[in-house]
Order: sequence, then structure tokens, then C-alpha cells
Amino acid sequence: MTSNMNVSPLPTSPWSVVPASPSLPSDDMVISQFADGQVASRYGELAWDWTPYSPSGEIRILNFCYWGQPEALTEKRSDLVSEIRWLMYCLISRSGARHYTFSTLAKYMMMFRRLATHCEKRELSVRRLLADAPLLWTFITTEKAHIVRELRNLFGKLARIGSNVTGYPVPDKKFIKAINVVSDRYVASLKQHSPLPTRIYSHVISVLSQELTDFQLVAQNYLDLTRECVLNPLRGRGANHQSTKRDLRAKGSPYEPAMPALLDEFGLTEYFRAKGLNQTVNGLSAGLRRILTFVRLTIQAFSGMRDSEISSLMYGCLEERHEHGRTHYVIHGTTTKLNGGRPKKTRWITSREGARAIEIARQITSLNRNLFTRGKLNGDLGLRDVPLLASVAHLGLIRGRWSKSRGNRMLPGRNQITQAGEKVRALLRPALTEEDLCELEQIDPHRAWRSEQKFQLGVPWNFTSHQLRRSLALYAQRSGLVSLPSLRRQLQHITEEMSRYYAKGSAFAKDFIRGGNRHFSFEWRETQSISSALSYIQHVLLSDDVLFGGHGNWIEHRLRDRNGEIEVDRGVTLKRFDKGEIAYRETNLGGCTKIGPCDKRPIRWLNIDCVKGCLHLVGRLKMLERVIVHYTKHVATLDPSSTAYQSEKADLDVLVNVRDRVRAQSKGEST
Repeated sequence: MTSNMNVSPLPTSPWSVVPASPSLPSDDMVISQFADGQVASRYGELAWDWTPYSPSGEIRILNFCYWGQPEALTEKRSDLVSEIRWLMYCLISRSGARHYTFSTLAKYMMMFRRLATHCEKRELSVRRLLADAPLLWTFITTEKAHIVRELRNLFGKLARIGSNVTGYPVPDKKFIKAINVVSDRYVASLKQHSPLPTRIYSHVISVLSQELTDFQLVAQNYLDLTRECVLNPLRGRGANHQSTKRDLRAKGSPYEPAMPALLDEFGLTEYFRAKGLNQTVNGLSAGLRRILTFVRLTIQAFSGMRDSEISSLMYGCLEERHEHGRTHYVIHGTTTKLNGGRPKKTRWITSREGARAIEIARQITSLNRNLFTRGKLNGDLGLRDVPLLASVAHLGLIRGRWSKSRGNRMLPGRNQITQAGEKVRALLRPALTEEDLCELEQIDPHRAWRSEQKFQLGVPWNFTSHQLRRSLALYAQRSGLVSLPSLRRQLQHITEEMSRYYAKGSAFAKDFIRGGNRHFSFEWRETQSISSALSYIQHVLLSDDVLFGGHGNWIEHRLRDRNGEIEVDRGVTLKRFDKGEIAYRETNLGGCTKIGPCDKRPIRWLNIDCVKGCLHLVGRLKMLERVIVHYTKHVATLDPSSTAYQSEKADLDVLVNVRDRVRAQSKGEST
């Protein structure tokens, strides 16, 4: 492929560096620094430390050393680093008011490193590669598609900055169009995060809840032992380790007990065995990281927060509100998704289970902070300045770069599921069943689930934490999509809370929705129509139950063919729900298709007014029969001479009459 590019004259040497420019920084120019003025990195370094701009305080490094080992730096590599360093600098400082998140810069860095690697192999400069259409197309057609996508984005940024500023060429529109074909093909191939099938979703929530409960039963003893092992660097260590620390042990004094003996003393032996933890100080530290992983996942499961948003939570993030005899929980934090990469304060709703996870994290972090502040420089570190999920490495039980703090500052830990170990991941990955696959096919019949390797019968479910966010948005609705009783119970409280705080018309909604369309509340709202439509398709259009009521009769007599089948156009149905032309929510007797608030009396929980002739009722005979069985038992407990009995018996008679009429009609009998 050839293309005419708008470029400046090519350099005479293939290894020419960036042309001299008045805007080219000096090597000692400060690139990043901490709030106290401490320099984090300078322009000429092989890596730029972006930690000062991390909302959560996590270590963030932009590493230009694409060949791996800094000591293997050659003249050619130095020239290539000069080029990609300048391009990165242009992105950061010449893009106007745009402020890029670290994750965005990291994607560009990955692409720059690939560019430099490609150029080194072919003895090219980056500038020469970008200026030569055939050479550039070779890179595009041999590189991974996600790298090509970032390259396309780079060209857009460089074009806005201008070649007169960067000194680097930008392909013309025709060439960019060709790159777009490759990039768009990659985007189309990406699979959206699948929701968890309800059986697996319920299993995951059960595992998270049980892990929190198990730890709470031993938490105090566990943390007491942790405190002792931190304060006494010999306690819990093996004899060989203690023998090398003679300066820490008084002459002639006995060895401190090793970890197995301490676990017996503190009643933790069985817990360590059950959780597969090594009976060592390293195992003690690993156990804390393990439970914080489950804490993180539980918060995500019952709030819809992103993993990065959870990392940014501080110790005092939880607010309890007491209204009308009930406690409501609000999580206060920051996000970079709502404000162009800059941290912005926002809030999320959670349930008691999410609050319980936060309280466990506070227990651990409180100890962590108390031990951390023993240092002379850390004595004035208040709890409000401590991350909720502060790194366990601050305890100093194990060595590593995470044990290093940035002055009087604690960093959050990387308690992600990908780093939690195979034993932990296995708990959250039950094998796929036919039932699970059928459910996925109902959610999205246009995706060839069974053709994908990770969705095969008997294969462990490929769990990712982001699935919790999408599943919560889909299932924590009042649509009736969830039919599994256990999952209904698990989501009951969070469904009530989100309906109270996020639903349209809620007095509280504007305080959360105004954060923009990246907040979970917006995603929860947007998913309402999908959840309702899927529930309507499953329980109404595809149901083999006998339907009754205004809408139910319309389905039975207008949509069913002679064979009793209904032709379902899923796409049309989803569009109708999305446009607000139809609605569906579950009721005790089936469902209601009324758009907007119901005008029936809310105190009649049995929907008696509905069965008397509501046009929006889509009743299901099986549900009606189930209600009658339970309601009959209830009426039998009342005093026949009481007013309550007369009222309840009258309602029961209405239901029985409706049932008998529906049964007769379904059999073709005259009523």
C-alpha cells in the first residue's frame, strides 16, 4: 500500500534523534513531583514516576526501557528512547486542557515500546518509520490490533498538536482510513463482559459472604497475632531465622515460638488449614491479603464500583443514614471516570453486606496504620489519610517494594483477583452447566456462546471482577428476571436501596446521577429496560403458562398462533422497552406492563384491584395458584367473626373466582 503523507523532509541518518526544537526539554526538567515538592522523576530518566498523580496512591511507572534491562542501554536504544520520550511528553504537555489518566498513558507507552522494538530490529528511527508509508504499513500489518488502535489514536493527537510543534509526520486521511479498517475490525472482535449466569452469580456471592463470616469469627485473634509478630521480629519465625538475629535476642534467652505453635495458642490452626495458608509469617501476611481480596470483591458486588474506584476509597468512606427505623449505607469516594481523568468526589449506594466488608477492611487497616505510625516520620498520620485497603506490606512482615512508603503516606494494596492465587480463583469458578449456557443464550441469543473456548460445558467459569458490576446492573432490578430464590434473597436489600436512591423520580437520584453517565447509577438505570425486556420475553412471550388479565388476554388471543406458539422478535422487543413504549415489572400474580407509576391502591399487596380488570395485568396461572395456597392458610388462622377475616376472605374469594374462570377458559369451556 502506498500513501502520500504530509511530512517534513526525512532525516539524512536513519538514527537521527528528534530535531532541535525550542520546546525540547532539558534532561533535568522536573516531570513529576509530590505535593510536598519532592521530585519524583525528571525528563531524561528511563522511567517516569506517575505515582504523585495516582488518586489511590498506587505506584505508577511509565517505563521507556523497552528492551528490559536498563544496564543494556546502547546508543541506538538511547536515540529511540529520546524519540518516544518526546512523543509522550507532547501528549502530556501539548494536548491542551486534556488530562489523561495513567491507564490511558500506559496504553500509549505500550504502543511506543512496540514502535521502538520494531524500529530497533529494522534499524529505523521512529520518525523515519512514521514518514514512510510502506514501512509504516508493515508495522501495522504485523503488530497486534490493540497496538494499531493506540497508534491511530496517537495520530489524531499529534495532528491536533501540529507537526510544526512535534517535528513528527502524520499520515494523510486516506492512510488513516486504512488504519481505521484494521482498528475497527479489532473493536468489533472484542466481546463484552458477560453477565454471570444466576446460578454462578449466587455461588460467587455465597462464597464472598462465607469468607467474610469465617474471618470475622477469628478476626480478633488473627490481628492480635499479627500485632505480636510485627512488634517482635523473632516471634513466629523459624529457629534458623532467629539464630541469625542474635542482636535481637538477649544472650541465653530461649527462642520465640514458631508459627505452628502460635497458631495453636491463638486458635487459628484450623482456619489456616481450611484456607490453605502456610503456617509461617508469610502465610500470616498472605491471609490478610486474601481476605482483603474478598473484601474488595464484596464491595464491588454490592455497589457496582469499578476496581480503581475501590482502590481510591479512604478509611472513613462509609456513611450510615438512619431513616424511618432503617439504616442506609452510602460510600464516599473519588473517581477519574467522570471528570476527564481528574479525581472527582462521588458516592455509591451499598447494602449491609457491602458495609460489613468495609468494616472488616477498617479492622485490618486500623491495625496496619497503628503499627505504621510507630515510625518517627509517620506519627501524625490520621485515619482519614489512610486508604481503606492499605497495603499489608506496610506491616513489614514480608519484604518488597510495596513495603516502602512515600514519606508519611500509606499506599493501597493490589488485592486483585488476578493476583489472588489459584486456590482463591478456584472458589469463584464453578464449572459451566447446560443450564448456565441456556441462560446466557437467553440474555444474548446473537452471540455464539458455545463456539467460544471459555464457554464450554464443564469448563470453569472465567470469572472477572467487572462481571460483578454488569451482573448487579442487570439483576438488581424489580423486573423479575431473577427466578433463583437464593439469588433473590441475596440481592433483596441492594435492590431496594438502588430503587430508592437511583430510580427515576427518586428524591435522592439527582445527587448520584449528576455525576455523569460513567457512574454506576446511570448504568443501573440504562440496564432497567434491558432487564425488564428480558424478563418480559422469558416470563410472558416464551412462557408456557396460562396467561390472564388485560395484557395477558391480549397475548393469548392476538399473538399466539393455532399451535400456541408466539413468534418473538427479540430486537424489536428490546427497542420498544428502550423507547419506553412498554414496561414490565414483576408482581405477586405475574407482571404489570403499565408505563409509569401504578394507580392502584398500594396497600393491596395481592393486587386484588388488578385482577378485577386492569388492562396492564399479565397474570400467570401458576403464580395465582401458588398465592391462593398460601393465602388460604393465612385466612384459616383468622377468627371467622373478625372484620379482618371478612376482608381477607373476600379477597381470597376474588382470587379463587379468577382462577376458576381462567382454568375454564384454558380448557375451552364456557364461563
